Amino acid sequence: MCSACPCQAAHGRDLRREHPRLRKPAKPHADKAYDRLARRRWVCDRGVKVHIARKGVEAGDKLGGHRWVIERTIAWHTGYRRLALRYERKAEYFLALGADLICHKKLRKLTL
Repeated sequence: MCSACPCQAAHGRDLRREHPRLRKPAKPHADKAYDRLARRRWVCDRGVKVHIARKGVEAGDKLGGHRWVIERTIAWHTGYRRLALRYERKAEYFLALGADLICHKKLRKLTL
């Protein structure tokens, strides 16, 4: 038995935005790896004011302060480790570690 529904699923293009989409970033910061004349021209041609650290010049401005916030946040998300989801080779080891941590936490609550 088939039944038809006149309503349609809401797709991304059917939804309205609350705010208009930004056409260009406000003020991006980049490190020395992006310090190339071609990249600077490309960004400038699009009317974006960008802060790119220069190679061979010590950071006298506050560009490093912005980078520190970003790098610190990424480090928090990765647990101060290299980029990896888990270090265990087998799923059983990963699940056993999780179970051990849960039991350890519950035991600690009972004994305190």
